[in-house]
Amino acid sequence: MRFNILKYGLPVLLAAFCLITFAQSSTINIERSDGLLTVQIEDSPLNEVLDALNVETGIKTNYLIDTARLPRINASFNNAKFADIIDYLLKDINRLVIYTSTDSPSQERIISQIWIFDIDKTEISETALFARELNKLDTKQRSEALLGIVSSQHVTTNQAAEILIESLNNDHDALVRTRAAIGLAELNHDQTVPALIKALSDESQSVRGQSMLALGKIATEQAIHALGDILQESANSEERNLAVRALRDSSSPLAAHYLELAMHDRNRQVRNSSVQSPGQSRRSRGSHSGFSDK
Repeated sequence: MRFNILKYGLPVLLAAFCLITFAQSSTINIERSDGLLTVQIEDSPLNEVLDALNVETGIKTNYLIDTARLPRINASFNNAKFADIIDYLLKDINRLVIYTSTDSPSQERIISQIWIFDIDKTEISETALFARELNKLDTKQRSEALLGIVSSQHVTTNQAAEILIESLNNDHDALVRTRAAIGLAELNHDQTVPALIKALSDESQSVRGQSMLALGKIATEQAIHALGDILQESANSEERNLAVRALRDSSSPLAAHYLELAMHDRNRQVRNSSVQSPGQSRRSRGSHSGFSDK
């Protein structure tokens, strides 16, 4: 039987031509000069673009998403900074870009880590995975990651709170736990109150102190009562004084009740702190004789 090239051969040739054309059209060319990048991208998957950039720059991208769901990219950059390229490529992606801290705010941004989340939202399992992945970084990197989470516009408040709580409860380094407590204060999310109350029992004084300040800022009824309990039950005058400071800075009317109690604390510093509330009416200091400073 004769092979009919018009019937069979031509479609095969056309298909082969299309495959070759497609393969040739997907290109990533990167050149580096004086710290700047010239990049030509044609119909290439975003993860392949990022991986190619990672090879050139040494900056790792971590994927918490099926990379097949990421878009294909067509773009070109001429003598551009790496951070600016990343800003453009990830402008529509739910991501976290972590920058290395610098001494001067005017210094150029230096990226240390990139995390790609889901396109629409990050599932709880993925944020938990992110928190576990943080443990692979050193103390400074973990602290910077938590700072990036709080300031990122591409991580929701709930996602950020979950990651920060995981670090507050489980990180082995007190510096990172302290940074997590500070981050939760900046989030000002009432659902984080139970975790912050738990952290009041942390072995680190710094973690306990920042957790108190965070509770004062969040200022739910549960948070204020927790601070009031410290004020009434703690034998440590420094902790009682810090609880007063947190209550003093709180916007909650309930805080006034505990500040009134603090006026009769056995420690002079605690008593003095209780009448320095910027948001409360000034109280007469009165005579505090008869109190022993313990």
